Amino acid sequence: MRCSVFAAVVAVSLATPSTWKDDYHPAKSCPMPYQQVADRCLIFAASEVSTWHDARAYCHGFLGDLAQVDSADLLMAVVDFIHDEGLNGHNFWIGANDEAQEGAWKWPDGSDVHMGTPFWGYWTSPSVQEPRDGTASNYCCLVSNHFYYFGDCWGTEKYSPLCEFRLD
Repeated sequence: MRCSVFAAVVAVSLATPSTWKDDYHPAKSCPMPYQQVADRCLIFAASEVSTWHDARAYCHGFLGDLAQVDSADLLMAVVDFIHDEGLNGHNFWIGANDEAQEGAWKWPDGSDVHMGTPFWGYWTSPSVQEPRDGTASNYCCLVSNHFYYFGDCWGTEKYSPLCEFRLD
């Protein structure tokens, strides 16, 4: 009898999703309308299109900022989400820019953007890796026809905001 009760408790525990938490690690969840993607709270605002600065203001309206895609795992999760949710074909603004100093790409929190592979796209003609447009393009975008690798884009282009709410 004890064995079957134990087995039932284990089976229920394994079948029931749970969030690990204690007094030192409280459970965190994303506020609406953000969705959890990997360990981040994101809004893929595919129905909105705007310049980079207007996209950033849009995110501020939801108490967030343009997303800080600062790990290869997060980039992969973002691309998977785009494909899984049928958002293929939409282009997105993220928070990286080199507006303050050409070539010094920064995230909204002031941290450096990782350069090179696996983040930045690669052009085959001419054979050059992004960012490639110098002072003409100071804002980071994820463009569908470049497989959602980072690209340096003109801030006046019209893309959708990819917003992030920081839980920390």
